[in-house]
Amino acid sequence: MHRILTTLVALFCCVCLNTQALWAHSAPSAQSSESGYQLPERKANEVVWANLGGTVVPLPPTEHPRVFIRRHELPKLIEKLDTPDARSILRRIKKASVPRTPEEEAAATDRGFRYYAQMRGVTSEVQLQALDHLLYDDMILGRKAVKSMLDTLKTTNFGTQNDLSRASGTMLMVGAMVYDWCYDVMTDGEREQYIKEFVRIAGTMECHYPPKRNEALVGHGSEWMILRDMLSCGIAIYDEYPDMYHHVIKMIYEDYIPVRNYTYKGQNYHQGSSYVSVRFTNDLNSLWILDKMGAGAIYDPAQQYVMYDLIYRRRPDGQMLYFGDENPAPRKQPQNYSQPAMLAASYYKDPYLAYEFERRNKIEPHMLMLELLWRDFDLVGKAPNNLPLTRYSGTPFGWMIARTGWDSNCVIADMRINEQFYGNHQHLDGGSFQIYHKGPLAIDSGSYQGSSGGYNSPHNKNYFKRTIAHNSLLVYDPEEKFACWNYGGGGKTEYADNDGGQRMPGDRWESCRSFEQLLSDDYTVGKVLGHGFGPSTKRPEYSYLKGDITKAYTAKVEDVRRSFVFLNFETTDGAGKSTKQATAHTVPAALVVFDHVVASDPEFKKYWLLHSIEEPSIEEGAFTVKRTKDGDSGMLHCSVLLPETDEVNIEKVGGRGKEFWVFGTNYANDATTRPDPCNERGEWRVEVTPKSAAKENCFLNVIQVADNTANALNQVRRIDSERHVGVAIADRVVVFRKDGGAESESFNITIPAGADAKSKLKVLVCDLTEGQWNVLKNGKSVAKGSVSAEEGTLYVTLPAGDYTITK
Repeated sequence: MHRILTTLVALFCCVCLNTQALWAHSAPSAQSSESGYQLPERKANEVVWANLGGTVVPLPPTEHPRVFIRRHELPKLIEKLDTPDARSILRRIKKASVPRTPEEEAAATDRGFRYYAQMRGVTSEVQLQALDHLLYDDMILGRKAVKSMLDTLKTTNFGTQNDLSRASGTMLMVGAMVYDWCYDVMTDGEREQYIKEFVRIAGTMECHYPPKRNEALVGHGSEWMILRDMLSCGIAIYDEYPDMYHHVIKMIYEDYIPVRNYTYKGQNYHQGSSYVSVRFTNDLNSLWILDKMGAGAIYDPAQQYVMYDLIYRRRPDGQMLYFGDENPAPRKQPQNYSQPAMLAASYYKDPYLAYEFERRNKIEPHMLMLELLWRDFDLVGKAPNNLPLTRYSGTPFGWMIARTGWDSNCVIADMRINEQFYGNHQHLDGGSFQIYHKGPLAIDSGSYQGSSGGYNSPHNKNYFKRTIAHNSLLVYDPEEKFACWNYGGGGKTEYADNDGGQRMPGDRWESCRSFEQLLSDDYTVGKVLGHGFGPSTKRPEYSYLKGDITKAYTAKVEDVRRSFVFLNFETTDGAGKSTKQATAHTVPAALVVFDHVVASDPEFKKYWLLHSIEEPSIEEGAFTVKRTKDGDSGMLHCSVLLPETDEVNIEKVGGRGKEFWVFGTNYANDATTRPDPCNERGEWRVEVTPKSAAKENCFLNVIQVADNTANALNQVRRIDSERHVGVAIADRVVVFRKDGGAESESFNITIPAGADAKSKLKVLVCDLTEGQWNVLKNGKSVAKGSVSAEEGTLYVTLPAGDYTITK
């Protein structure tokens, strides 16, 4: 009886409703829209390209489905559903489709966007119904999906508080699925009602409708609302209402794609380690959506390598060297990037990204259908153990991460210059660094959320986002004002506290709004002057990064240049295997940091900063930071070579009540809803300052990293000549030009003997101009090499002695 009733209902639907064939193949030869565009004739199963006001964009094919999947892919999808992975995903969607019980509703006191993102009830149920109709022509379920989703859309009115525009956007996405996949069982009147509700809901969202064009780089307009929700909705309703798609696709091709392709060249992401999972996920969503529609790959293929930064900053305990607006996570919960990793790995067939996905498969409920459709179940993850140990991210970043390995004993150093400033969740951290070895040693201090609040809280804008919370440089002008009232959030003030750090780009710290603005002088904060690593690219002995960060500061400075040299003391044999493993009694690595700072006023005090979790110990001309808690056992020891011992103050600031201290005020931010049991937000910092006022100062610090039980460290010696300064440590020598400039003339240098007087030393000479350079001893050439403009270094092996280095 049920089967007969089903057949009768199906026959009634066929007679009374317009079928897909009538709609899919009846596009007129030319179309116009409210925007007035004259468009070419569209094709049934492929995109055509049209000129929309000077921008060439793809137009959707006439056939359905065209949102997330195409008709020719349906047979393979049916096969895919018969796999364990697919069944697992379908079980999760089915579980979510059960409405909350009264008890669950009563317990859900927070009705922010995360409440709706769990997709409980109808929004999951209609996806399954629409999928059944799409794959198996189940008209009854198709009709149920159409009616249920339309009823839901009519009652959707979330507003913008608590990021609820994301919930509204999810309604557009699910509605687009139903509209597209159940197109053949909808009446004309239902289509009109769907479109009416889509436009209404879009107008209630933060991005408005027509959408604002001022958040292509950062902000909520650069994520779900535009790049997934309104885009998929516009594709679904294109035949009846092309304007939504026209608005969005013009924005994507004019505002979004150019700046993203510029950014992807640097193979990194600017919004911090947390917001990769939100913002970059939606870059990838738009890639998949338009590729599935038939437009092909819309972004530069360098997009594939953006998430490699996260591979390199992944700690052995599963956590990250955090940056940007981030909350430290409990150690037992490895940081999760499963959504962008799944999307990027499956699109680019990248096993390293698949490995990141496999670390912790935690796709959110509102993305489960896309995982089912797009994830490559056959792609097997590959551990990063054979990747090069150093990774450089070029313009617009100027960042480098260097490691000694991938095991639990490895050292990780994160070094950054910053060339362009995007804002929003990006920090004023030019020239900063972090170090990890058997625990976080030199850290980014503070946290995104806590007792102070979140975005734009007193802690956030006065400390956490500011230079003072990072291992960088301050130049303190007591009269400097940091205007910031344009900085969004709930706690706007006209000025932020004076931390002595880097300026707030834009109009009172306004986030960058366009590609043109990003390249302007206002949002330009630095320039990489040299970078490289070698001599092996797989397992480098040195990793070098130098930058000019003068533009990151106001006119209180005339010149600020910072150079990093990471020295990997672990050597390898010809097969690439380590022949000197880091033990509790060895120094596996060191970081040399050299700075040349010129203030516009000698009275502006200069600060060299290093932040830590545990209290540092101060010695004459040095300090030590140890990790002794939470199972950590690392240590760093910093030898302060410049300013000289009798000309430098080394002081520690911190402890309870001064953890986040800004020249007289502590901006506390205790962990509340987000626990931080290991106190990775930090509590202490070391300030290295010159004793005497001077316009020009150099800082030279050598940071050795070891186990906290190490009974001996390497001897560290400073090398001086007329225009150059350097350091000798173990079997390495590093030489810099004192003024941070590029050397083009001959100069003399004395290389001291190492621990073994008969052994040769590996010498890295930095700050050289491009060309052929020669090393002379007693007038005879003993070494030579070609120096590139990109790196500006010469790496040679020499015994101790006096040398002339000449071009």
